[in-house]
Amino acid sequence: MNYRLLKEIISLLENYEDENPGKSSELEGFSRWLSTKVEHETKDARLKEAAEQGDTAITMLISYLYRYTKNYSKKALEDTPLSTFDDFAFLAPLSYSGSLTKTELIQMQLLEITSGIEIIKRLSKYGY
Repeated sequence: MNYRLLKEIISLLENYEDENPGKSSELEGFSRWLSTKVEHETKDARLKEAAEQGDTAITMLISYLYRYTKNYSKKALEDTPLSTFDDFAFLAPLSYSGSLTKTELIQMQLLEITSGIEIIKRLSKYGY
């Protein structure tokens, strides 16, 4: 005979006695406590699952935002010397912050130095 379930019940009874001294002989109290415990564990599991699904949904939405930005910025910049949204993103902070060093500008855009320098060279070539 497998006593795994009985061992689990005994462990739960010990927890109940620790949390409710003096009431350990009440079957009804233990039953309510166990029911509440199972209900909370089920809710916790559901919340955890919902949070994981939420993380996935947020990641997907951020990806969509990036794609829309990339697509619509191409259309908006069609008739300008600017070739990418990065070109625009490099010029925008300069319009409101005055002067920035190349390194500050590149760090603000969260790019590597080499990629940022290429964008700055391209913009300089067009007179920006």
